[in-house]
Amino acid sequence: QNINSKEALVMDSFIKAKVKELCNLLVNKDKDTEGYISKPEIPYIVRSFLQFPSQQNIVDDIIPGIEKFETNDQKIPQNCQVEAIEKYMVTLLRANTYSSYDKDLLLKVFKTLDTNNEGFLDLHSMFSLLKNFGIKFNKQNLKDMEDFCLEYENDLLDPLPMEENQETPKKHDQYTTRKFYYENYIRRIDQDNRKRYNSLMNEYVNFVQNRTNSN
Repeated sequence: QNINSKEALVMDSFIKAKVKELCNLLVNKDKDTEGYISKPEIPYIVRSFLQFPSQQNIVDDIIPGIEKFETNDQKIPQNCQVEAIEKYMVTLLRANTYSSYDKDLLLKVFKTLDTNNEGFLDLHSMFSLLKNFGIKFNKQNLKDMEDFCLEYENDLLDPLPMEENQETPKKHDQYTTRKFYYENYIRRIDQDNRKRYNSLMNEYVNFVQNRTNSN
């Protein structure tokens, strides 16, 4: 959608404010330096704006892109400056480079892992892959995915087995062997992204209204 220069400036301000809000939620006040965020959190920030780069894109393109906006004498290893992230996200969202969420590609990846073509994967095995291969998911990434699976547990996972000699199911944990129905997961992710888009647009509308009322 074409927007004029005034609207573009408002949009840029919204993006920067939203990035700052996300960074404030993610920052570890005991470990992180004020004004910085650890690099493993960058994918979460980028995907919060419904951009879907691969993990390799994150390493090869996005983090180096952020670093170009950083002040050289204030760089901290394994961290990115929040102000630099704000500036980079403006350019990234203007280009809209990674907006395509390729459901077919994701399905192909799952089917490659599903060597028996059963329509499901073992949940514990999948978490092991995410933790140990490629660019490893951090604890928050894994928790977010597990929380998503448990939110739609009846649709995405098979029932938990009963405890021996008890009438209650075993308690779920990340190491539980359960069937993960990946096609249902893809459908749910698509629905969730639509909700996130609508939420983001509502936030933007409120941001514009608040600016208008304050002027």
